[in-house]
Amino acid sequence: MWESISLIFRLALYLALSGLVGSAFGLLLSQTSSFKKTLSTHFIKCLKSYFLISLLVLLFASLGFFWVRVGAFAEEGLAGLFDPLMISILYDSGLGMALNYGLLTCFFAALYYLFINRILLVCMLASISLSFAFTGHIAELGLIEKGILSLHILIAFLWLGSLYPLWCLVNLEKAHFVEGLLERFGYYASFIMPFLLLAGVTLVYVITGFQLELLISNWGAALAIKLVLVLAILALAAWHKFKLVPDFQTKHGTKKMASSLKIEIYLGLGILSLSAFLSTLISP
Repeated sequence: MWESISLIFRLALYLALSGLVGSAFGLLLSQTSSFKKTLSTHFIKCLKSYFLISLLVLLFASLGFFWVRVGAFAEEGLAGLFDPLMISILYDSGLGMALNYGLLTCFFAALYYLFINRILLVCMLASISLSFAFTGHIAELGLIEKGILSLHILIAFLWLGSLYPLWCLVNLEKAHFVEGLLERFGYYASFIMPFLLLAGVTLVYVITGFQLELLISNWGAALAIKLVLVLAILALAAWHKFKLVPDFQTKHGTKKMASSLKIEIYLGLGILSLSAFLSTLISP
């Protein structure tokens, strides 16, 4: 029971963090002079709502995940959730550090919601990175490996968290303006995605050493499914860049892009779900 609930909270954490990072960058861009006069009020409201919901889910999921792990370790049913000794032990462990940085992320995010600026964004991203640095396989890595993995996590959250704002953008804004933004997004993504893949492969090597017995285990099978989803979402992104974006202002171009972005969102949800599964229920 506890492991299944832990999986739900872990997935909620990943969804909240991706939403927080994606909407945070969107809000920052919306404050620049080139976008401020062009973006509609409706789209800005969608971005702010997305950010606020992600913040509230993160707060709830951070606290919930910690207390569910307390219950799992106490092994006393629901009463174990309130075991003071187990709470103290886990709070002094990596789980406690992850909770603290998760709550710190919520604090910086709340400030960012009120006062959008780059410094608060950097603080929020740093606290997100640190919230992953003390649990699981990451806790055992060196400083350089932790840095690579932190960038991998942030880039993945930025990409997946940007899909819903892009979908809103396609549906709410003028076609000629959206086409320019989609071209720019595809341009930067073409540089970022290779690093994302390289960092992911590096992480798999650090964890498994590419040992055959680990790669053919249940963990390896789940990882292979995740890789298929990643390749699928990359192929879809390439389809956007080379086909749908150039045809965006043609008849039904907007509708096709919106439908394709929905599929990409579902693939992203699958990737985050498998990531939560890999980090919660099975390990190499």
